[in-house]
Amino acid sequence: MHDMNLQGGIFDIDGVLLDTPHERAWREALEELMSGAWRALLPQTTYTQSAFTSAVYQGHIAGKPREEGAAAALAYFHIPDPDQARAGEYAAAKQACLERLAGVVNVQVYDDAVRFLLEVKAAGARVCSASSSKNADSFLRAVSIGGFVASHGLHYPFVTENTTLLDLFDVNVNGHDVPHGKPDPALFLAAAEALGIAPGRCFVVEDAPAGIAAAKSGGMYAMGVARHDDAEPLWAAGADLVTERLDTIAASEVLLGEEAKGVGGMITYPSFPAEAWGVREMGLHLDLLPQCESVFALSNGHVGLRGNLDEGEPYALPGSYLNSVYEFRPMPYPEGGYGYPESGQTVINITNGKLIRLLVNDEPFDIRYGQVQSHERELDLRAGVLRRKVRWTSPAGVTVKVSSVRMVSFTQRAIAAISYEVEAVDAAARVVVQSELVANETVPSQAGDPRVGAVLAAPLQSEEFEAKGTSGLLVHRTKNSGLRVGVAMNHEVKGPPGTIVESSSYPDSSIVSITARLEPGQKLGIVKYVGYGWSGIRSQPAIRDQIVAALSAARSTGWEGLLAEQRAYLDDFWARADVEVEGDLEIQQAVRFALFHVLQAGARAERRPISAKGLTGPGYDGHAFWDSEIYILPVLLLTAPAAAADALRWRLSILDRAKERARNLGLRGAAFPWRTINGAEGSGYWPAGTAAFHINADIAYAVSQYVAATGDTEFEQQVGLELLVETARLFMSLGFMDAAGHFRIDGVTGPDEYSALADNNVYTNLMAQHNLRSAVEAAKRYPEVSHKLGVDGNEIASWGEAAERMYLPHHGRLGLTPQDESFLEHAVWNFGATTPDQYPLLLHFPYFDLYRKQVVKQADLVLAMILRGDAFSAEQKARNFAYYEALTVRDSSLSASAQSVIAAEVGQLQLAYDYLGETALIDLDDLNHNVKDGLHLASLAGSWWALVAGFGGLRLQQASLRFAPRLPAGIDRLAFRIMFRNRRVGVEVKATEATYQLLAGGPLTVSHHGEEILLIVDHPVTRSIPDIEVGPRPTQPAGRAPRARRVRSRS
Repeated sequence: MHDMNLQGGIFDIDGVLLDTPHERAWREALEELMSGAWRALLPQTTYTQSAFTSAVYQGHIAGKPREEGAAAALAYFHIPDPDQARAGEYAAAKQACLERLAGVVNVQVYDDAVRFLLEVKAAGARVCSASSSKNADSFLRAVSIGGFVASHGLHYPFVTENTTLLDLFDVNVNGHDVPHGKPDPALFLAAAEALGIAPGRCFVVEDAPAGIAAAKSGGMYAMGVARHDDAEPLWAAGADLVTERLDTIAASEVLLGEEAKGVGGMITYPSFPAEAWGVREMGLHLDLLPQCESVFALSNGHVGLRGNLDEGEPYALPGSYLNSVYEFRPMPYPEGGYGYPESGQTVINITNGKLIRLLVNDEPFDIRYGQVQSHERELDLRAGVLRRKVRWTSPAGVTVKVSSVRMVSFTQRAIAAISYEVEAVDAAARVVVQSELVANETVPSQAGDPRVGAVLAAPLQSEEFEAKGTSGLLVHRTKNSGLRVGVAMNHEVKGPPGTIVESSSYPDSSIVSITARLEPGQKLGIVKYVGYGWSGIRSQPAIRDQIVAALSAARSTGWEGLLAEQRAYLDDFWARADVEVEGDLEIQQAVRFALFHVLQAGARAERRPISAKGLTGPGYDGHAFWDSEIYILPVLLLTAPAAAADALRWRLSILDRAKERARNLGLRGAAFPWRTINGAEGSGYWPAGTAAFHINADIAYAVSQYVAATGDTEFEQQVGLELLVETARLFMSLGFMDAAGHFRIDGVTGPDEYSALADNNVYTNLMAQHNLRSAVEAAKRYPEVSHKLGVDGNEIASWGEAAERMYLPHHGRLGLTPQDESFLEHAVWNFGATTPDQYPLLLHFPYFDLYRKQVVKQADLVLAMILRGDAFSAEQKARNFAYYEALTVRDSSLSASAQSVIAAEVGQLQLAYDYLGETALIDLDDLNHNVKDGLHLASLAGSWWALVAGFGGLRLQQASLRFAPRLPAGIDRLAFRIMFRNRRVGVEVKATEATYQLLAGGPLTVSHHGEEILLIVDHPVTRSIPDIEVGPRPTQPAGRAPRARRVRSRS
């Protein structure tokens, strides 16, 4: 961190702003020489084509003038050059190669760097391009910034349609201008002189150690860009700051010296400062709007509103959702196949009820115009609201203050509400507030990634529209799925005398306009109540009456009443679910953010699915997967058990479709869909969809875990038993008893989607075994209910026999549990030849290649060791974990949390802490660069997993709580609360001891590292934490190790 105001930015070009063919030219030129004119020298050298890696280029050649770079390369490979003639020959060959490549190779623009450069310039700093290459200007001139800004929806007054990247720089210097190249500081000193700014007031952005060294030698602030997992050489060269992506750095904060050190030696400026009970955005960055819309989303499991700005524009992705409101979309296949689904379901953006536009003296309030003097948004995790404060001066010079508070009610399921206020500041102003309902908004196309949801244009057909006084109403019906959606609004208005209210309506919009003249200091305030409803069977009048009634109840409660109800609801939730983390404020913020969003996804879903993105965005088409049962429900069943029960009741509601699907596949029982909204299979890819039959065992596992955690026998009889029976029947028909007496399940896909159609996937077999055993126990407990389901003694006996004879392969020679029967016989993926930009592998390699190799997308066997820990010894867990760590690339956001939990269990506490950081910060830090499509709910739930099941050591086994806590060095204290069988339990973990306390309910016996402890209210029990023998830290595939977690303070 520096303490000076920096005024100038100096940017290297190749590797920072552009990916030019320089590296390739150096490599190809030397290969041509060594295989041609210099062939006789080869035996004297260490050169091979494969030895010329990116690391060699970055460490020895990059950033240096041409002949110095050539000499450095020859020296590195021990190529004799006594009179430096060969260095000149190599430099000339490289230049010729570069000029040849420049005509055939497209120069890649690093979007993150261009956005950062634009922000630096917008902040008022002068900027200079500085490159050792004498070709830099031509490359810069070829890049259209006008096109870049337009395609990214950005606006900068200094950018026109014809602006090029070269035009952005105030001055340019290159290798022509100085006698010595990097690491000599001459180039950067010349740049500072050209800018007219003292070197100590400049920062330099570089990707090469030689460039970092040059900047530091010149007395400048050095920012390193580690695009190739090469942060350490940049640190070693003296970098003050290192980041993988420049768009994680706020330009204004770098200029003012307020950046913060990030994890693993990487430095990023956080979009959100760390605080215990909120997520706050200071300032406004248009390029971060997509992420913020997801992070600031509000929901109650029934209604979901993305965190779009009140005025609606600009936006990245407008989003208003009702759980299970979808439209069909065709699923065409080049070649059809039996059992393929003919259509899929896609969540749709329903009527937008959060829109409030503002005009000030006829000029629209739009943050892209005029001047935004201040802007702040805060997601308050205790109050359950999104607050916003803006001070804005219109292009005509009129200043207003705008504030809003938005909520989606937990207590009144159909209701969202907004308090909106505008105040004139320095001059009288005529203001018009337009509160609207808008259907069929234009939604940007999301293309290029199969994980992004499909977009349907104008999915809603108008049935009724109305506006009267302060109220408005729209009723629509989806074109194909036939779902009726109603949205209504009403308002309370508080303004000066003469305030006028008018309203109008159209098929796709309803508008209430409120006009007032404000003197300086006067305010116009409104409270907007919005009611939502939908149905696939109810009539238009019924839907209309439903939403009008919901509005009436909300208005009767009033704005302050709604706020009080919301706070009380959340106070109760945090009293039974809070997690406290001392020593790492960033993780503290992240886990509460995670719990809040998990609660929002399921609290009032009420027999509807919990999708992978909740109601925060359209990613994955709004589908629910197995994530719900295995990652999300474990959190809810111990913190909000009613929500967990409702999610399982939804599974029961789609059981008939699952049974029909099983019949279509020639199976008995129920085959639940891999991905769905309405219960029909939505996956068109058999190997990674239908073949993942483990989802059925996952549902059964969630049922048994819920019953164990709650003791809810009524649920077990009415809901759980039938789910257990039908999934058990599926596995009995899916598997078979072989000649050796083993029950086998062949041709299935486990959690790892880089292995498909495998025989005896251990995760699947262990979960099926648990499914069968649970079905046996439940059927015996409730014989009358079982009989109604057609279960008899012979069927129960067959389940028990299959469970006991379940085939669980083991590799005796290696002492390992194979992920599936033949997994360990495959070749290991060539991780060394896989570049960082080729992850995730599924977007760069055919599945055919992935399926034949030992490479793991996400925790599979490792996940089995958590859920079925009883099937593995401690030694087996440690050995298996070490082996699969070296194969797991974490191309799924589901993986890091599971790896964290097992790492903690086997004593690899720092590694567990590293993985905790990855899973906890995936959305707040946008680690996967796709938060714009919605939050990763399972990964957020995984942060709770990593803390409570990992460092807290919690396992729910045999209907009892078992703890084996241990903390990493970065956490001083961990405390958490859970609900268990109508009791509230508190656990506090410190470095050497753990304390258990029964906060409410009858006496309870728990286990601490194998010791049984009786808990009674007001009698906390403390026990010491035993040591554990730990092996060497496991290694990960090249470039895929988690960032080392270091404690940092963000402020």
